[in-house]
Amino acid sequence: VWGMLNVVNLAHSAFVMLGAYVTYWLFSLYHVDPLLALPLAGLALFILGYPLQRFMINKVIRASFLITFLLTFGLELLITDLALAGWTADIRSVSTSYSGWSIALGPLALPAVRAAALAVALLVALALQLLMTRTRLGKAVLAASINPRGLALLGFDLQRIQWFVWGLYGVLGGVAGVLVATFVGASSGEVPSLTASAFSAGPQGPPAKWAQRSAALSRATGSSIPLSVGGNEHELAGAGTPLRPPPEAGYEWPPAPRVHSALHRRREKFQP
Repeated sequence: VWGMLNVVNLAHSAFVMLGAYVTYWLFSLYHVDPLLALPLAGLALFILGYPLQRFMINKVIRASFLITFLLTFGLELLITDLALAGWTADIRSVSTSYSGWSIALGPLALPAVRAAALAVALLVALALQLLMTRTRLGKAVLAASINPRGLALLGFDLQRIQWFVWGLYGVLGGVAGVLVATFVGASSGEVPSLTASAFSAGPQGPPAKWAQRSAALSRATGSSIPLSVGGNEHELAGAGTPLRPPPEAGYEWPPAPRVHSALHRRREKFQP
């Protein structure tokens, strides 16, 4: 979402909370196993995320970074407060027949629920990787994050791709909510901690974009910010910010200005 839409979605943790509540209500009302609720929660959050981008986020998609940042933060507060008013902040646990099971790994005992959550998370990550690298739609999403204008010239509808990306973001939030509900439970009080965890885990964008923002912040504050996402500082030199070359390159730093004036070169040639 950051790489393509240039939006840092602080409402993602609210999507996770809604996925957890979908899991809880399906389990408590219809006795649907949380693992079987994965596609249902993903579909529910896709139905929420798709129109949300189309009718709200799309209105400010060309606004400044701060505007979209504040919009998603306000959206998170709105969803959280509505959930708090409707369901209170009580933790609603999902206790299945296998919640107390554990897997013996030598002297260790791994809870079966957490092991299943890890397995599902890895499978979802693999499916997402295959979607982005092996399908025409996924390749279009990656191309849109690199050169949206060129992709539009090829006849692709950028708005539909943006709607799909936000809907897919909702699906991932719903799946994460199902996994969280199995061992934490559903509660609106968990949203701040989920936001802090998601936002501090890593940037939601390509390394070049993160490097560019880090370098800009470094120039603004006069401090040195390490660029360690996806490579070292020399590998991220393509981010649009001139970085110091490695010592073994043998280049002069800062680089001497190059003179492109033909008249100046002619004067240097005839100097005694």
